[in-house]
Amino acid sequence: MPDPVVLFGESTVLGYRAIVGGTTYTPVGNRVSIDGPNLTRDKVDTTIQANEAGTFYRTSRPSNMLTPGELKLKVYYNPLDTTHQFLLTQLVAPAATASKNWQVLFSDGSAWSSDGYVTGYTASKMDVTGTGNVEADVTITLTGELTITPFVDPG
Repeated sequence: MPDPVVLFGESTVLGYRAIVGGTTYTPVGNRVSIDGPNLTRDKVDTTIQANEAGTFYRTSRPSNMLTPGELKLKVYYNPLDTTHQFLLTQLVAPAATASKNWQVLFSDGSAWSSDGYVTGYTASKMDVTGTGNVEADVTITLTGELTITPFVDPG
């Protein structure tokens, strides 16, 4: 049996297209972790009250509606990093809140991408002991279709 394919998280990158219609993704610096997207499919209730025994079970069917969910990113915050400035600006500047295209690039070259916008930015680890790194947790709410691009072996 062949070995299972294992992707290494350390090489995973989150990037964004700063220019609408652009082709280049800018990787976010000082990345600690990336979670998501948490893709879900809605369900439609199909329960009816037609059971003569008096016991009812809730039933459902899958809908055609998918929710792309969110990307969660943790970085070691650096106020001089232009990618960190970009993320914060996407949250607080009304003129900059247009949806951007985001991409999670995996270590094997496969990628997931979708449009979305920054909906959360939380700084943390600013303790008085000074022994830790200041971190920022960023939430990106995805708004469009999740495009999955598989790795293609050129050989």
